[in-house]
Amino acid sequence: MRVQHQSQATKKGNGSSHDKAVSNVISFLRENKIDCYTEWYEDFTLDFNRQNKLRFDYGHSYDIACQKQGGFRFFFIEIDGEKHSKNNQKINDGIAVKYANEVLKQEVFRLDKRECLGDKEDRELYLTRILWKSIK
Repeated sequence: MRVQHQSQATKKGNGSSHDKAVSNVISFLRENKIDCYTEWYEDFTLDFNRQNKLRFDYGHSYDIACQKQGGFRFFFIEIDGEKHSKNNQKINDGIAVKYANEVLKQEVFRLDKRECLGDKEDRELYLTRILWKSIK
């Protein structure tokens, strides 16, 4: 079925390469004793939505929510692929980071999907370099 406007088309969700990148990152995190939760959805507070001129029901689904086993440190991971170069996606990503930092007081790490799909040795070097403070 053809649709006149792309916004009316059925949404396909994440592609298989994105899912593989998420899986690779989760494997790395679990090896480092980090508990992971995928597609962690946060409803933004009404005050945050009002202050930022967003719909009252605005929220965001973070690719991975992480917590060090036995600890209180919590953080989010977003894996950026091709669609993250589009302006609307950049704006949504910025809002999600702002919410996590300002309201939840949590850090958001943005990872390059291509790096998360590389061979295991290169991938682990990349992830260690980016996430070292959170996995030590």
